[in-house]
Amino acid sequence: LADIKIFPLKLDGEWQAREMLKSLQEDSHYQLYAASVLSQHNCAVLVDDHKQVLALYPVTNSKVTENKPGMTEMLLEVTSTESSAVCGGIFQALLRDSVAVLDSAGLETSVEPIRVVSAATS
Repeated sequence: LADIKIFPLKLDGEWQAREMLKSLQEDSHYQLYAASVLSQHNCAVLVDDHKQVLALYPVTNSKVTENKPGMTEMLLEVTSTESSAVCGGIFQALLRDSVAVLDSAGLETSVEPIRVVSAATS
């Protein structure tokens, strides 16, 4: 957590992960998640090719991928601590339905998969 920095959705500016989690422990919505991550030695982090943190699971996504009016790209992701099979099924439905909505609005769609890299192998 010491070297992770993120622009969290709920807070202003860039935060060091540990300090963000300590701050979010005061928020009833994030309290359980923040405490859980702080008590562990590892956490799941989604980063792009430029090492920009896009999400710190299961606490928050980054403002970098925040949905905004007029945006032309979006990140679809699903996470679960329970089952990768259930997560995969939910993601397939999310992707299918999202593409259908965009197609029905006459908007061009394309899908770019991400590469999953384990911290142990990166």
